[in-house]
Amino acid sequence: MKRVLFLHIGTGKTGTTALQTFCSINTTHFHRQGYHYLQSPKWGDNSHHLLGFALWGSQKLDLPNIPEVSLEEILSQIEQEVLSTSENINKFIISSELLFEIISTPKVDPLIKLINKLFDEVKIICYLRRQDNHLQSLYQQWIKTGHTKVKGKSIHEFIADYKIGMYSEKLEPWRKQFGLENILVRVYEKEQFEGGTIFSDFLYTIGLKANVDWSFPQKGKSNISISSLGVALMRICPELRYDDFVKMGFEMEQAHESNESLLSANDRKDILAKYKESNRLVALEYLNRKDGVLFRVDNINDDTKSNLSDAEKIIQQLVLQNNNLQEKINKLTDKLSVTQSTINSLTENQNYFYSFLLSSKFVFDLRKETMNSIVGRNDIESIDFKNETIMIKSCGKDPFIILAIPFNNYKNHRFHLKLDSLDPIPIQVFYREKNEQQFSEQNSITVMLGGSSGNTHTFELKNKNLDNFLRLDLGMNPGIIILSEFSIKRL
Repeated sequence: MKRVLFLHIGTGKTGTTALQTFCSINTTHFHRQGYHYLQSPKWGDNSHHLLGFALWGSQKLDLPNIPEVSLEEILSQIEQEVLSTSENINKFIISSELLFEIISTPKVDPLIKLINKLFDEVKIICYLRRQDNHLQSLYQQWIKTGHTKVKGKSIHEFIADYKIGMYSEKLEPWRKQFGLENILVRVYEKEQFEGGTIFSDFLYTIGLKANVDWSFPQKGKSNISISSLGVALMRICPELRYDDFVKMGFEMEQAHESNESLLSANDRKDILAKYKESNRLVALEYLNRKDGVLFRVDNINDDTKSNLSDAEKIIQQLVLQNNNLQEKINKLTDKLSVTQSTINSLTENQNYFYSFLLSSKFVFDLRKETMNSIVGRNDIESIDFKNETIMIKSCGKDPFIILAIPFNNYKNHRFHLKLDSLDPIPIQVFYREKNEQQFSEQNSITVMLGGSSGNTHTFELKNKNLDNFLRLDLGMNPGIIILSEFSIKRL
């Protein structure tokens, strides 16, 4: 059988993370169809970014936490994996948006040489997103992660500096290398997806059908966008990280399917006018559309204005309120006569309490006195402490809370959960190791509590250098959840 390679090159901000997770969790089902999603160059987020890192080099990418990777070693691993794969598999998938622009540089030559050696046929899959939406989404992501290219910059300054390029020009080197018939351009618009989703569209593009046998990533878990308020906060206070603001209680996440915009209607029209001719050429040449229309969704409302101005006004008001509050505190301090002995006594009591905690190996216990450790929430209407239990009222299908936990560099912990419920409820505990930015499925523990499953569960995490945040997912339906105990101790 001839070998076929499907090379998914992005572009970025077109659901790539979701697609890469989809491919990774469906390995077995892909194998039944004769397809294989390569494992060798996989990065921690299920993408094949290790290949991109090796081709570009860490300094060129200017991204945080990029490892030094040997291109020769990565290509050798890919070759060994392809050649050792079962004979009934003849179609292979590689996916990384870092490859989109590599084709126009000599850096790609070793990869092209290996592709020509291993594969009889190559299909290049490229999703394109309307440029105004692409630029806004990219800006939000880079602001959220603290990328140096956007630190302290407004979105207009970012757009002026960042060269997204013409899609027709970016695709041309791929066409020259592999031929027009092998460039599969897809449009990142729900209305243009075959089957209505990015997953069904991708399967259609590689010659498969979407059905009930496929598993899908959890909705809303990947690459959640930052809100306009969050953008304004991080732009005005670049020395603070995203998690710092979350810990302070700010609503940093943009609501799912939110219509808030960082760009006005005129901003969007100016951007699209710049790329109009390039988009027309792509529609004509790659999609054979005689009308020359690439993006069919025209959702620019002339009344749309940037939400950033409103967010910045809110921040200015917060600063003013803070100044007023500080002034009141200063006046109260002048009036109060707190003696030094009282302060010393309080300090001694505090030190005694901390010593007790350390000696008992106690780290955390969720109760009335520690309710302020809940620094974030989603689909939660209220949290109350009654009869020595935490009563949580959820109002959506994805209820969770985020807790600030003082792990203090200890690496071995025992977790204990107790839930009062007649019906079984899935509880998922997400944790992050230090230097990780996102919660992920691979760093989580899922248990079923309540009903016949029992009301308590204890598990241990060993040799984990945990950061100071946990996420607790509480079922998948609205209702009352009674959490009798959630405690953590050092081993």
